[in-house]
Amino acid sequence: MGQTRKKHNSEFKAKVAIAAQKGEATVAELSSRFCVYASQIHTWKKALVERFEWHYTPKHGSWLDLAESELGVLSSQCFDRRIPEKQMLIDEIVA
Repeated sequence: MGQTRKKHNSEFKAKVAIAAQKGEATVAELSSRFCVYASQIHTWKKALVERFEWHYTPKHGSWLDLAESELGVLSSQCFDRRIPEKQMLIDEIVA
């Protein structure tokens, strides 16, 4: 009689794939720890990498990166409508 195939839930797959992506251990070590084949870990890791858009930023962002981030927030909060008075604009930015 053959063995039944294990069905891993998405939380388990994510945990293994993230551990592989971070490089916490080699794939062989992760395979042994989580009792799955190494090829399966590679498949889950590839799916994880393809699913997300990775943004690599320096550890200490420059002032230009910070300014760009603040302008992005400001544009999503204030630039979609007309603000008639200067004081109202200042109040919106502070909030």
